[in-house]
Amino acid sequence: MRESFFFKLLTEKATKPLCDFLEITKIFIVYIILSMRGDIIESDKNKVNDENTEYYNETIKDMQDMEILEAQSQAQMILALGYLLEYKASNQAMEIIRQRMAKKNSDKAAGNYENEEEKLEQEEKKWINEGLNADKTALIAAEFELYGQIILTNLDYIKLQRLPKDISRRDLMLTTTANDEIFYGAVFGLIGFMLNYKGVKILYDIGDKTHFKSESMEKIDYKNVYSISSVECNEVLAEIIPERLGQNGKNIKGEIIKKKGAKSKPVKAGDGCKIENNKVIATRDGRPSSKNGILSVNNIYSIKNVDMKSGNINFLGDVQIDGSVGLGMAVKAGNSLIIKNDVDNASIVAGGEINISGNVINSKIYTGQVDIEKKEYLDILNVYKREVEKLIEGVKKINDSSNSKKRICDIARILIESRHKDIPKLSLNIISRCIKLHDEVDNQLIDFLRCKVMGLNISNLKTMRDLEYLLELIEEEIDYYNDDMIIQSDIYVGYLQDSLVKSTGNIFVTGKGEYITNLIALKNIEFLNKDAVARGGVIYAKGNVNLGTVGSIAGVSTRIEVPKDGIVTAEVAYSNTIFMFGKRSKILEEDSRNFKAYMDKDGDIIFEKFKL
Repeated sequence: MRESFFFKLLTEKATKPLCDFLEITKIFIVYIILSMRGDIIESDKNKVNDENTEYYNETIKDMQDMEILEAQSQAQMILALGYLLEYKASNQAMEIIRQRMAKKNSDKAAGNYENEEEKLEQEEKKWINEGLNADKTALIAAEFELYGQIILTNLDYIKLQRLPKDISRRDLMLTTTANDEIFYGAVFGLIGFMLNYKGVKILYDIGDKTHFKSESMEKIDYKNVYSISSVECNEVLAEIIPERLGQNGKNIKGEIIKKKGAKSKPVKAGDGCKIENNKVIATRDGRPSSKNGILSVNNIYSIKNVDMKSGNINFLGDVQIDGSVGLGMAVKAGNSLIIKNDVDNASIVAGGEINISGNVINSKIYTGQVDIEKKEYLDILNVYKREVEKLIEGVKKINDSSNSKKRICDIARILIESRHKDIPKLSLNIISRCIKLHDEVDNQLIDFLRCKVMGLNISNLKTMRDLEYLLELIEEEIDYYNDDMIIQSDIYVGYLQDSLVKSTGNIFVTGKGEYITNLIALKNIEFLNKDAVARGGVIYAKGNVNLGTVGSIAGVSTRIEVPKDGIVTAEVAYSNTIFMFGKRSKILEEDSRNFKAYMDKDGDIIFEKFKL
């Protein structure tokens, strides 16, 4: 009976002008909400016998599911209508502004500056007669969006209540928060995400081990310094330690200091691993690896030599070459690479650590990776930062002008719609990518974008400080991912000549040294043998450089480059060696021993040395 009553009302209202459409929608919404409460569906469950109870229960459930889905579909149509009206309101507002600017320009050109308010009133009446009433359209749009979202939120709550009682809330990725959260007028106290881990306790030593102590005076065989770590199936690699959320504090004035959300890095099991009871367990024999929170056990591809007979090597996991890499060959390993003899005129690339026991002649050696997903996210953040900086500059100019009486949110909205149209799309892109990378929603930048930038919530921008705070959050996010984007890997090599070596981690020269070779490392460069010689080429590190002997008696030019806070040490340093700290450089003029170079607080390069 109720159904026919509501549709009768809808039919009557539908015959009236379009201005009554909002009233029609309100009646429709009341009908949907009552439908969701189950008043329309009547059950004959009490009339059936026990044998048919299960059948009727399933039938009733199907009917209820149908009602919920129909209501959901109708609510989504209401919501879509609201979005269309909001789009129309934006276009109307832009058309009004264009006409207003054109009118002012024509009046100014004619020298007519009188009766501005009266002219504005006449223009507004004219716009309304032409159907350009942006405020009214925006109000109707907001009401539609609100009604549609209320229905969808209630539907979500109904669906949650209808789930089996024995399903764990953690399995639903829901957990109880300290305070209720409000979403479009509906109150929920059970919103949040699981899998929010603060740290990982490594139970197995993943790195390779050395067989000597740095302070030891015994003779060292640098060709056999390292042993390769390996694990067996079912061995525990790490234990996941769940994070603890902080609490709000107080300053000395008794004011509340809100806790900051932790940016945790979820632990994931890669190939050859599984997670059980907060423990990461190996599922096969192999070599353990940890990259950006992903623990895995890699298979090892082993081969005697790389030459024309074997062809080039391209393997996703670890590669071990028991012999040499021949002339013109190429080796590419997705993870670590071990070469027990020499590399001659070849190309060597690895995502993980490279360990070459022999000599490298006229070759290129590269190691390390860039996290592609994080790099793409970082690129978007940098574009977004530039747009927000331009927006802040524009808002300041308009707000500081004597004629402006508009609110910050109104100025920002106008500028976004006219000059910075990419900001809404970039905001949505940042939210989706950040959630994907973090596996969580506890992020201050996401919260700010949702509450003060997206859609109608831009009206929550109250002051210039809000926009400046948004810029600070973007810069913090950029700094966080700049430090975490590059996967660092080290290179160990015996001797190098006429070669190029690049590492995202450290470079360790374990043998006689290098000759006319360029070494580039994002961390430190160390010559482990005190008798090792660095002669010719460029040695560039973003950390420190520790050498044996640098340069030669004949004055072969060798250049050492480090940042301003870097330190260069050498057992012996010959004249004509160039030391660069940042953009400043200084040439060593006399042969020295026990050499140390650094830049002092005044920006001068200091040499501490004894004459050789």
